[in-house]
Amino acid sequence: MATVPTEEMPDKIRLAKLWNAYEMQEKELEKAKERIKELEKALEERDALIQTLKETLDARDDKIRELEVKLAQVEKEHAKCPERISALEKEVKTERERFAKLYALAEELEADIKKARKEIEARDKWFKENIDVLRRFAKALEERLKIIEGEEKV
Repeated sequence: MATVPTEEMPDKIRLAKLWNAYEMQEKELEKAKERIKELEKALEERDALIQTLKETLDARDDKIRELEVKLAQVEKEHAKCPERISALEKEVKTERERFAKLYALAEELEADIKKARKEIEARDKWFKENIDVLRRFAKALEERLKIIEGEEKV
């Protein structure tokens, strides 16, 4: 724009140019205010996002701490496992030995029971075969006692 000395310009033209400049600055100011509002809104959204992320990170950190504590407990328990396993293996070995002895005794008893059953069956068979003889013998003894008692009374 060519600048014309102010004395030559009429006041209305000067005023019109000033008014135009003022309006342009007002529009620029409005645009700047809108831009500021947009930026402030974006800043608030980012702040909210940052706050949410911080909360999420804090929650995750808390969870990690909890898991680390649990991991430490598990590792502590795990450290005891080999010792406990060794003790249990010794107990199992001892119990197996005891069970083997007990099983051997049970087999021996089973053999003795079978033998005793056979002997009882043999005795019962003999008894059945000889019961009549035994009854006759018992009867003969009774008669003999009667005879002996009868002789003593006479």
